Amino acid sequence: SKVFLRAREEARQKGTLLSETQKTRIFLHEVKMMLKNEWVLCIYAVLLMTGFNFLSHGSQDLYPTYLKTTKGLSSHSATVATIIGNCGAIAGGVAAGWISQRLGRRLTIILFTLSIGAWIPLWILPNSFGALAAGAFFIQFGVQGAWGIIPVHLNELSPAGFRSTFPGVAYQLGNMVSSASAQIEATAGDNLRTTIYNKATGKYEEVPDYGKVQGILIGVVAAFVVLWTLIGDEKHGRHFENAKLAIEEDKAGKGEKDEASIRNSQERDSDKSEDIERGSINEKGKAPQGAQHIEDI
Repeated sequence: SKVFLRAREEARQKGTLLSETQKTRIFLHEVKMMLKNEWVLCIYAVLLMTGFNFLSHGSQDLYPTYLKTTKGLSSHSATVATIIGNCGAIAGGVAAGWISQRLGRRLTIILFTLSIGAWIPLWILPNSFGALAAGAFFIQFGVQGAWGIIPVHLNELSPAGFRSTFPGVAYQLGNMVSSASAQIEATAGDNLRTTIYNKATGKYEEVPDYGKVQGILIGVVAAFVVLWTLIGDEKHGRHFENAKLAIEEDKAGKGEKDEASIRNSQERDSDKSEDIERGSINEKGKAPQGAQHIEDI
């Protein structure tokens, strides 16, 4: 990135290029300082990612099994319905990304997550392929629409020098916590049962009610995501161009201040350049004698 190239060029000019071992030592020190200063943000991000991963895995992992077991669809129909749902995910991600640039990250996440609740009945109640596929499309439109904002939202929330490490670690920890979602749904299906008519055997059969299980799980998780997003922070449009890197020593916890200071300094230099061009001050920062005399009068 330009930030990394700038830091490397400055170190080369000063003759302070560091070895990989030194960079690692400094990075670990800066991580420790960042965790000390930003531990609340770290916990918030991990719990946010836990909710989002439960939302995606809970609506996807068991979905083909649900269509075949609970709704009696063929493997081919279940596959097609899953593909249609993924098309909704693509459409939702594109739409949410565009909208978030105008409405903000948190509001867009909340709106798309709330839309999930509106489509849960269409997702689990019908028995026909067309209606179930439509439910899958709109559910994934909401789920992955909200998800589509997460990369930039986490980057904007990240501590200045950790905008690559912070989102990735938060995501993976949240994913680890939510990894049991399919097992939770399968276990719940053993306790929530329903009866369907099996066309192949001509008999009624008792099967796991995965539709109800998924509806309950997604409803609860969606409510959590809305509330957790609502109480969180947002830094829409944040810039990192002047932030210090995590391999630059003693910058943890001061990246925002350094970033703002550099930006203000650049703005002052820009204003000074404009004044010089207009002739209101000379290059030494003083007003010309004629201009000073006029001001005194």
